[in-house]
Amino acid sequence: MLLELAPQTCFGIEQDRRLVSTATLVCYGRRLAWIGMVLTHPEYRGRGFAHALEIHAVLQQPANATPIAVQPDEASGRYRFAPR
Repeated sequence: MLLELAPQTCFGIEQDRRLVSTATLVCYGRRLAWIGMVLTHPEYRGRGFAHALEIHAVLQQPANATPIAVQPDEASGRYRFAPR
C-alpha cells in the first residue's frame, strides 16, 4: 500500500519475481529525511540488498537534509536511531 501512496520514495528489490527487500524515504521539509521500512525477506538476507537500498534512499534526499534511520540493535532487541 505504501508503494501505491508514495512510489517516488519507496524503493524495493525484486528477485525471482518477488519483492524481497524494501526501504522508504520520508522528507520533512528540506532539512530532515527519515529512512525506514528497511526490510529484507529472511531467505534473501546477507546479500547487501538493504544496504544498497539505504544508499539509494540517501542519494534521493534533499541535498541539505540530515538522514535518520531506525535500526534494530540485535544485542538488546530494541531499535536505535542512527544518523546516517
